[in-house]
Formats: sequence, C-alpha cells, structure tokens
Amino acid sequence: MSAILLWVLFAGISVSSADASGLDGLLLVSDFSPNARIRIMDPVGKVILYDYVVDHEAYAGCGDPLAVCIPSGVQHTNHADNDYIDMVLTVLDNKSDWDNGLVYSMIQRVTVTHPPQVVWRVAQLDFSAVPDGWAYCDQAPPAARVSRASRESSVDQGCQLSFAEGFDIVLDDTSNKAVTIVAADAHNSRVLQFTLDYRDGGTTARVDWVLGETNPDWPLSERTGKAWPNAADYIDGEPGGPFLLTTFMQSDGVIARGTRLILWRWAGETWAPVWYFPDPSGGDLALLNTPHMGELLVDPVTGQRWIWYSHSRGAAEAWGSPPSGYGATWGLLALGDRLSDPPAYVFDAGLFDDNGDPLVNFSRDVAFLDDGSLLLMDAACQNLCPYKAVVYHVGPIHRGASPTGKAGYYRADHAEQVMLNLYPDGVIEEIRCGFGGLFEMDWIGPEDVGQQLRLAAGDRTRVCPDE
Repeated sequence: MSAILLWVLFAGISVSSADASGLDGLLLVSDFSPNARIRIMDPVGKVILYDYVVDHEAYAGCGDPLAVCIPSGVQHTNHADNDYIDMVLTVLDNKSDWDNGLVYSMIQRVTVTHPPQVVWRVAQLDFSAVPDGWAYCDQAPPAARVSRASRESSVDQGCQLSFAEGFDIVLDDTSNKAVTIVAADAHNSRVLQFTLDYRDGGTTARVDWVLGETNPDWPLSERTGKAWPNAADYIDGEPGGPFLLTTFMQSDGVIARGTRLILWRWAGETWAPVWYFPDPSGGDLALLNTPHMGELLVDPVTGQRWIWYSHSRGAAEAWGSPPSGYGATWGLLALGDRLSDPPAYVFDAGLFDDNGDPLVNFSRDVAFLDDGSLLLMDAACQNLCPYKAVVYHVGPIHRGASPTGKAGYYRADHAEQVMLNLYPDGVIEEIRCGFGGLFEMDWIGPEDVGQQLRLAAGDRTRVCPDE
C-alpha cells in the first residue's frame, strides 16, 4: 500500500477495547455462500437461535440442482409481538457465473417458526399503471417465473426482479394486508416502488414508479458501464423530500465497478438528482470502488445523522473485482442541517496490519447499536466465497470526527482518502458463527424481539462453531 496513505486517529475518538455490553440484542444475517441460509444468533452467548435454510424453499427453481439460490437481502420485523423475516431470495441458473445467465428474485415475509410460513410473497410485477410500462416489461404473454426450464420461452425478465438486493418497506399495512416496497433491482438496472395486495394470496405487485435507464440522469457511460443499484434508502420526513439515496456498482466498462452515491428528490412525476458523492467536479475518475449499502443512519444516543457506505474495494490496489486483490473499508460522510446540502467526506475506516496491508476482504453493511457503537460487516467475498465473513463490533468512531478536506474518491495511491485504522485496539469484538459470505445484516434490539425469538433464546444448545 502506498506511503501516501494517511493513518489517523481523530481527536476525541476512543478506539480502545471496551465492554461488549452494547451487544444487547440479536444479529440477523443473510449467509449466501456456501451456506444459503438466514441465521439469527446471540453474539454474546455465541448461540444460534434460528436458521432459515434457503435450499428448503421449493419455489422458483430453488430445488433445481443446476441452479443456486441465495438470500440477497434480509430484515427483521415484529408485529403484535410476533417475529418475522423479510427477505430477498435470488435464483441463479449458473452457479459459476453470477453476472450472466438467468437471474430471478422474489421478496417475501416468513414467520420465525418451524417450519416457516409464508405471509406474503412478491414474485411478479405489473407495470400497467406506469407510463411507458412496456419499456420495462412486455406483459404479453403473461410473466412467468424465470428458471432454467424457461430459458427458451418468451418470458420477459423485466416483469420480475433480477438480483434484487437492498429494499425498504415504506408501508406495512397488516390489517388490510398490503405492503409497499422500494427495491434496488440490480440486473434490471432500476429502482422501483411496488405495492402488493395479498388479501387473496396473490404474488403480483403493482408498480407505482420506476427510476431507471429511461431517466436522463440515470448513471450510464462507456467508461463505467451499466449501473447496477445494490441499495435504495427511501428517506421520508426530511424537508423537501421524500428522498432516495442510491448506491451502485457498475457492471463493466473501462473503470469496472466504479460509481457514485446519488441522492434523488421526488420531483412530482419522477426523481431528480440532488447531489453526487464523490463530487463529479473531481473528474470522470472521481468514483468509489465497488460501493455497497449507502444509508442515512442516526446515532441513537446523540441523534446526529451520518451517511455510512461500504467501500467494498476502497483499500484495494486496483479497480474492479478479484483477482486484482481484495481490500475494503467503510466510508463516512458528514451532513449539514439539510439532507439536500452536499455531504462532506470524513474517513474510510478499515483494518490494516503493520505493513499497511488491508485485513478486510469485502465490506457490505453498517449498523448502529443502541449505545452508539457500530457493527461493521466484512462479507468476505463479492460472490462465490471460499472465505469466512466476520462482523466487527467497534466503538463510536464517528463521534468527534469532522471533514478533513479530502475528496473521498478512490485512487490506487489512496491520495484522496483518509484511512482510519481500527486494528487491533479499535475492535471490541469479532462476531463469528459459522458464516460463509454475508450479504446483509440487521440488528434486532431487545425492544424488537418477539415471542418466538424469546422462546428460542431459552434453548442455548446450538452453540456457534469454534473458528
């Protein structure tokens, strides 16, 4: 790693080892490779409370031995003291090449029971209410599931989700059995909102709006290739909103995987960009290297708002995907009084050895705990994964931090980044529990634990394997 790399410990930030009492809750993860399961575990007691094994899901080709089924997004929900898991399941018909071939996703809610029961499921999309809906989905003939068996059929994959990742439930009306979801539909290169009425058990959701390649501000260029959104943070309640914070990974191009965070504002009929990070004034190469999961997060103790993002190859030696080498960080942006004001770059946090070599393979998610400490997820890999993921519990490293004047974009010499090294004293706890590669995590605070998980917590027999 270049000597230009700047190592800092900000004044006022404590990165010394501390009591792990902040881990008062449960951790939910989507464990995609090679385990293909969703796991809920107690990080203090190191015990497994619940596993949802995706291979048992018989719908949409998950039982096809030529396909692979993975959980590519996950959230916990509590209704009337009952626990549920909201998830994205993605079916890929090519186990060795996830970026090509047929890719189909569905979003569903299941009960945390044995066996799990499906409450609702979004399997298909109806674009009839969207202007120029035909541009996104040819609904004649009617959409059918995509699987190896239908490869030669006339099915339009645009009528379904394709490698969906991040999603937000913006309306959850359980009494009327309706749910509205905003989802990042990566391989269809779009973000969309849709509403499912599941009173009659239907699985086709009505699309409310689409943000994609028909929007003139959608990112697309010969240099960076096709934009694959991997997160869509729907932000309501802010002055001038609603807003949408999108995170992309570019598909190909000269600068493979390089892109920016974009904040959009609803402009009455469509979405319009408000700001970009990194700032395009830095030039065509002022980009992040394979970012994931940009989110507006609020410190639960101070109430201060920040934007965290996973700079999945922020400490790598080159653009693009392995074999050019791993190396990841978690990026932090400071906000002003208004979300619409451009944010200021603060730092890239990571773990580096004494030689400055990165110890984090592929960052993918960040979460606050109730005491303001943080969980930082090293997913281990982008796709097929021979390594084991780890979730780091670290102190409130953001407090006392301020912008440093750097632009925050990726360069091979990292001259525009500020690297905050958390290794070894900044890590309170390393959370491991038989993880393979992870896609997403959700922290379940004590107040959100329902009766099923309270009952499961009484059985301490399934301990996490030693690693």
